[in-house]
Amino acid sequence: MSVWYAIPSKRPVAEAEMCLSQWREKGYRLALFRDAGDEPIPCDLLLTGEYGGYHVAVNALCKEIMARDPEASWIVTGGDDMKPDPNKMPSEIAAECEAHFGGTFGVMQPTGDMKLWSESRVDKICGSPWMGREFCRRMYGGNGPFWPNYYHMFGDEEMHEVAKKLGILWNREDLSHYHHHFIREAREKGKPIVCPDFLIKANAAYDVHLPEFKWRKAHGFPGHEPIA
Repeated sequence: MSVWYAIPSKRPVAEAEMCLSQWREKGYRLALFRDAGDEPIPCDLLLTGEYGGYHVAVNALCKEIMARDPEASWIVTGGDDMKPDPNKMPSEIAAECEAHFGGTFGVMQPTGDMKLWSESRVDKICGSPWMGREFCRRMYGGNGPFWPNYYHMFGDEEMHEVAKKLGILWNREDLSHYHHHFIREAREKGKPIVCPDFLIKANAAYDVHLPEFKWRKAHGFPGHEPIA
């Protein structure tokens, strides 16, 4: 059994390593998507190329992980500004998830960070979900765990709604992924809120994809259906 942390990463290596090193040291295997030309970060799987958005990147990483590692049972995603749960090893959490779901067709979202950050919406979205292998393999007609059309936002909210709809969502307050979100960091330090350059395009896409999310929600998220 292996557990992977799979994310796109745009931060400078030293900055990203402040969080990624903790996933590595905890026993997670790392899979990263980096823009072509960016300095590589030490990891177990690195994909590079033209960035097509968060959900396209994670879907591609999940596909590669499952193809290369038959022992991969759970894939966690999030960001290069998140830390793993400090109290449990990945193998222990994976075993608990498999016992809960009776296999790996399920999504588990740690929500403990809400106790530390009142603005967190982590109980309403799957912002750093544990995605079972069968979930990643079967969802959206076998194309990956995320609806790929969103550029950055709404994929996490759709996953939450879809997993809840299918009866395979498990929110766990006893587990926590600390999120070093730039808004949170600025407010805690009493500094002005400044969006990182690489997130400006992502945030600008909010208004573009909001109507799409609303339409998809109203119509039951067409295309999410899992294959056999």
